[in-house]
Amino acid sequence: MSRKKLFLLALIATLPATALSAQSGPQGQWTFRTRALISGQSHGSDPTGYKMYSGISIGAAISRRFSRVVSAELGVRTESREVDQAAASGPDLRLGSLEMIPLTLLVQVQPSVRGSLHPYVGAGAALTVGWEKSGALDNLDVSPGFGPALQVGVDWFLSPGAFLNLDAKWNGLSTDIGSGGTRIATFHVDPMTLGFGVGFRF
Repeated sequence: MSRKKLFLLALIATLPATALSAQSGPQGQWTFRTRALISGQSHGSDPTGYKMYSGISIGAAISRRFSRVVSAELGVRTESREVDQAAASGPDLRLGSLEMIPLTLLVQVQPSVRGSLHPYVGAGAALTVGWEKSGALDNLDVSPGFGPALQVGVDWFLSPGAFLNLDAKWNGLSTDIGSGGTRIATFHVDPMTLGFGVGFRF
């Protein structure tokens, strides 16, 4: 049995029995979700010595069901990252911040379950573009980044058309900073993002 099937079985097994005995989910094809997000950090750089930090952001996504278990989601979120460079002596140098917008396209699989809790997993790709810079980074060029994306989440339906959402997402990102066509450094960022919000199905 594949790891994905084992993960799905484990997730379904943890659903509270009271939720599984609740009403059946709605039949709408479209779903809109909006979330408050906390993005973690897992990063490296080439050359080494750069650090990137992140915090709280917001995001939105719209998805369409193509069958009872398969749907596609297009999502967008904001991402603000402070960038420091290690100094030979003394405190790290603060280079400024990068404001980034990751766009994700995911194929989701949602088990057909009865009740108010509807888990799902997704896989796809993410395109991340920078739209604003500050500090020393303001004079540098930032390349867009492209990489894989994974997702796991659950919708808790409060009514046939409204629900609460908990979502964890990971996407790989490598982006270059440079000036005049000359690369200065490459940032490797693999953020795990935890989101909580509300959604509507129609």
